[in-house]
Amino acid sequence: MPASHLTLISHALTESQRQGRFAVADEPLVQPRPTAPALTWRPGSRLLLAPEPRARESAALWPGLLDLPISVDPELRDMDCGRWQGMELRALEQTEPQALLQWLSDPETAPHGGESFADLRLRMTAWLAAYPAGTSCVAITHPMVVRAVASQVLGVPPSNLPQLDITPLACLQLTCHGRW
Repeated sequence: MPASHLTLISHALTESQRQGRFAVADEPLVQPRPTAPALTWRPGSRLLLAPEPRARESAALWPGLLDLPISVDPELRDMDCGRWQGMELRALEQTEPQALLQWLSDPETAPHGGESFADLRLRMTAWLAAYPAGTSCVAITHPMVVRAVASQVLGVPPSNLPQLDITPLACLQLTCHGRW
């Protein structure tokens, strides 16, 4: 079985990240745009993008990356934070401290009406399981998605998902030889 290669990249900084807010779907990157870290990809690689515009904007930071065959993959979408979308964490600490604590301590809950940490991890576990053998992709997505993949591959329990710190433009490089 040929090896599969996957480089997951967290999109560049947004204003929501800077301000400690839950992101909104169509939020652009902050200006000025950062200088992207060095990145190489294998010949024959494809580019997978989360559906939000900030994923494509981040891909444009690397010359030549948008020249690869591109697919927008809805499974790479950001975590659904329901009614908390756009809200500041500090405000939630004041207005809904119990709900925030529950969300951060119980991976099965989603008091905001969106996706739980466990749901996100299941989504990404299924995505990894369906990843085509022998392919090489660069995927630009969101910090929570990269966290979910990292926790799955490393065997980190979903309850520890919030403690994995994924910074803007962080790269996670994975290889699969029967398992990631």
